[in-house]
Parts: sequence; C-alpha cells; structure tokens
Amino acid sequence: MKSFGLLFCKPFMRLEVSGQENLTAVAFAEGNQTKPFLICPNHQSFLDPFVLCTTYPWPIFHNFFHVGAKMFFEGRVMGFVAKMLRVVPIDQDTQLMRAMKAGSIGLKSGKILNIYPEGERAFDGNLHEFKKGAAILASELDLPILPVAIDGLHKIWARKSWRIRPGKVKIRFGEPIYPSSTSSTATSEDERYAQITKELRDHIARMVTELRS
Repeated sequence: MKSFGLLFCKPFMRLEVSGQENLTAVAFAEGNQTKPFLICPNHQSFLDPFVLCTTYPWPIFHNFFHVGAKMFFEGRVMGFVAKMLRVVPIDQDTQLMRAMKAGSIGLKSGKILNIYPEGERAFDGNLHEFKKGAAILASELDLPILPVAIDGLHKIWARKSWRIRPGKVKIRFGEPIYPSSTSSTATSEDERYAQITKELRDHIARMVTELRS
C-alpha cells in the first residue's frame, strides 16, 4: 500500500509533507525500536488514512493500527480496506468503550494508534469538535500524542460525490504533546482530559492555518 500510495499521491495530489522529524523523534525516542504513541490528525476525507499512512517511514508503517466502526468495514471490498489499514472493527452500538479497550490493548502491545479526535469527517475543511478519547488513552497510559494537520483532502473527494479530483494536499506533523505536562494544573480527571483535548485541537488549528497561509 505504501509504495502504490506514494506513486498515486505525489503527482495526483501534489502531496507536500513537513515536520516528519517530529514523527521519527517520538517513534524512536528510546532507540531503534518504535515505541507506542498516538497519532492524531484532523479528518477531512475517507482518503485521510490512505494518504497519511503512505508518508510514514517503514518501521512506523509496519506498526500502526486504527480502530473503526464495524458498519463501515462490512463486505469483501471494505473488509480488504480494513485489513490494509489494520483497522480493529468494533460494534458501533458500544463504540466508545470498545474503541477505548481496543486502542488500549494495541498501545500496550507496543503498537502506534492512529485516531481521529473529531470522530467524523469535516467535509467543509474546518475543525469540528474534538472528542476526549485520545486524551483519555494518552493520559491513562502516559503516552505522547503527535498532532497532525491535513489540508486539501476535503476538496479532492468532496462530500456527496464519488468523483476524486486532482488537487493540492498538505500534511504537517507537529511537536508531540505530553499529557503529564499539558494537564499539570488539572484538579480532576475530566479537567485533565479537557485540557489535553484543547491543547491538541489548538495545536492542529495553528498548523492548518499555517498550511493555508
């Protein structure tokens, strides 16, 4: 998938990637083996995970996983997509708790979790409300969060359209967020999760603004 994705993304999307040094610094902070952490991008399109994952260095590419609602990955074609993106399918009726449990198991096994804090695609290109799931996992497991800004994919595959158009896509990997330092002034769990979530959203918002300037 990685090689095919790069061949497609580079010319068709004029893909521009920056900040990859932040990605490798977090992944290899403890030596040659990748360490578990969370990668948290904004969410503009169905194409986000395909495009983003093709930019990962091979050691990270071989060690990432997603958690997703089972309803989106039923059937032969979508089952193949789920396998390709290493999606752990969960029952949407109990989505939050099962997603948290699946994410926790994968992270404790040393894997790298891709999780979209918005929880749904923002087809207008603007940031929507962020859920607290990433903050809870990172805080409880004491793992860093790597914020990622994606811009342009909402135009490549517009809402209510099956047509994929060429365009310009930019991705920026930000500096990691460490839950223990970000939420040091919190007086409760809820406040801690809220502070981490706000810092994550603010960080991505700044990067999106910079990508558009």
